[in-house]
Amino acid sequence: MLFAAFFCCVFSVNAAQGINPTYRLQVGDEIDITDLKIPTKEPLTVTVPVTPDGLLHLPFARLGAVQAAGKTIEEVRKAIYEEFKKKYKRPDIVVVPKKIVGGSKVDVLGPVMKPGRYPHYPGMTVMDALSEAAGLRERVTPTQVYIVRGGQSEIIAIDLRKLLAGDQKENKKLEPDDAVIVQEQQGYITVYGYVEKTGVYAWQDGMKVVQAIAQSEGFKAGAELRDVVVLREGKKIPVNFLLMQESADSSQNVPLQPGDTVFVPKANRTVVVVGGVKEPGAYNFEEGDRILRAIGLARGFDETADRSGVVRVRRRGKELTVDLGKTRRNAETDDNVPLEPNDIVIVPMRGEVTVVGEVRRAGTYAMKPDMRLADAIGLAEGLTPQANRSMVKIFRAGQILNADVTPLYQGDVEANVRLEPGDTVLVTSLQGVSVFGAVGQPGTVPLPDDPRIFNVLAAAQGWLTQEAAEEATVLRTQGGKLVPLTVNLKKLQAGDPSQNTLIKPGDIVVVPYKKEPSGWQKTQNIASLLSSVSYLRFLIGR
Repeated sequence: MLFAAFFCCVFSVNAAQGINPTYRLQVGDEIDITDLKIPTKEPLTVTVPVTPDGLLHLPFARLGAVQAAGKTIEEVRKAIYEEFKKKYKRPDIVVVPKKIVGGSKVDVLGPVMKPGRYPHYPGMTVMDALSEAAGLRERVTPTQVYIVRGGQSEIIAIDLRKLLAGDQKENKKLEPDDAVIVQEQQGYITVYGYVEKTGVYAWQDGMKVVQAIAQSEGFKAGAELRDVVVLREGKKIPVNFLLMQESADSSQNVPLQPGDTVFVPKANRTVVVVGGVKEPGAYNFEEGDRILRAIGLARGFDETADRSGVVRVRRRGKELTVDLGKTRRNAETDDNVPLEPNDIVIVPMRGEVTVVGEVRRAGTYAMKPDMRLADAIGLAEGLTPQANRSMVKIFRAGQILNADVTPLYQGDVEANVRLEPGDTVLVTSLQGVSVFGAVGQPGTVPLPDDPRIFNVLAAAQGWLTQEAAEEATVLRTQGGKLVPLTVNLKKLQAGDPSQNTLIKPGDIVVVPYKKEPSGWQKTQNIASLLSSVSYLRFLIGR
């Protein structure tokens, strides 16, 4: 069954272009179905609407219809795959949303003709959103547009003058629940986010951020008072309302200027729980909740969990360890540490394999008897369309194995490598490069137009200068072997062009931390370092 799952080329969250995976299809939504096995020059793709009867009628020979309305994209994909299996031995299909008419929205605020909330659809850009709002009002002098990402604290500044002049670099793609806020300097301010009444308000001489919040009728429950932001001409001015309330710190009550936007984010108390739990995933928690609560949110331990082992908690680029046996005996112990936003809690498993990179569901999975590479990729729900099938790497204590899974599609069982407990499978990207370690956002990043390491690290949100070691390493496969190239980060930051190495698709960039977690052995050889499964997982940061 796992082998069959491997052969199904499945829809990925990346391919969904930002569609919330919990979104349920509605009548009028459209999806694209691509059959990769039909022998044509280009894969056959058809667009299928959800009809008024709630069905997707599959326009392929001898196939019927599947229920779509009220189902998630993933549920529909599985139903389509099962329908294909009735007629085809090894279906190879891709399912992605084409047009979403319901569910996710985009807010457009500021001096536009029709401010309001509009449906989000795949590929929607800032200009599309402004068009939905009927364009800018006459006789306004807009200077800046901000994208507030999904109601959270990520804010992207757009130069409106360049955008209107046709600069497509400024025409960013929008994600579900984004807000597009247009600023102008004509006597108004905008208040947006987790307040009772978002909107545009008249600016008054001497006005400060407290008065702006009062005009918006105060905070909603769940607002993040520590991370309020004033947006001004492309800059972000932080405001800590909690500090203002607790210590009467008047410096936090920022004076406002015409055109300012006050943004109040939602408190992001989310923890990700993976490993030996019944329902791995992301969960909201309350302030004061601890590690055992996170495991409880994931419905507790499953049959693979090592209940006496060590829980790993990834937090802000570092890793903590929690003695699970001690914590279960006494929940009040110091080991039962309080949760923090964006923690990743990894519950140990008895014999496990980790699959990362260009797969649909990266994670750590329990070993099965005679487990092979196809089984592991099947557990990770298949490869993404960006996967480099000819360059899969298996990190194993003492060695790094290169695997080509392409022959598996022709039924070559010799290519189906047997796995061992503790293996980590990395599926590299055709169009990107894997960046691990002390960077802002570890994982696969697109290869920039100028594919040098400085730009690649910038795409991964930069290296953590206070925590990163002095040297990074680029791992490149040459002649079937993994060759390390060293880059001095201090010289790179100082502008030394000799250190700005050209990066190629399939490369792995590793930025080690200055100090390894306690108890781990140091090693001088980068290949041996990456062969240490625990260290690789630490570097991966996923």
